[in-house]
Amino acid sequence: MTETPQTAGGGGNPRWVRVALVVSLGANLLIVGMIAGAMIRHSGEGGAARPARPAAEMTLRELGYGPFGRALSRSDQRSIAEALKGRARDLEINRREFRTQMKALLNALRATPYRPDAVREIIDRQQARLIERQQIGKDLFLEHLEKMTDAERKRYARRLEKVLLRGARR
Repeated sequence: MTETPQTAGGGGNPRWVRVALVVSLGANLLIVGMIAGAMIRHSGEGGAARPARPAAEMTLRELGYGPFGRALSRSDQRSIAEALKGRARDLEINRREFRTQMKALLNALRATPYRPDAVREIIDRQQARLIERQQIGKDLFLEHLEKMTDAERKRYARRLEKVLLRGARR
């Protein structure tokens, strides 16, 4: 009878492979958590879906820039909201694609046999949609900052600092 030598760690994989798997799993769980959070945020009581806010009424907060949007003055918020209306078509297309991908994800999760590569591909596409949406918010936000005077930017920085400090205390 021949014995096979065991590696020092007892497993068959080097330590870096296990670390890479844990990091990959953590990143995937983060993405799935973001998607689930978006679904929960947009559902009403008992899981019944609330009607989605029209893309023309979206805010920086809904595009992933919560504290930045909260620190804006009311007039700045209105100005960015108007700019977002100009991008409503892009946002609506993005939202529609995301919903389509969510249906595909649900089908892939229910499929037998389970195909992790298919789920990974769908989640990668969803992440790309989220990044596109954030990019729209980033571009409009940066354009708005560039139009501010030095005094307006300093006032904004004070308000942002207060918003961030309030958030850190929670």
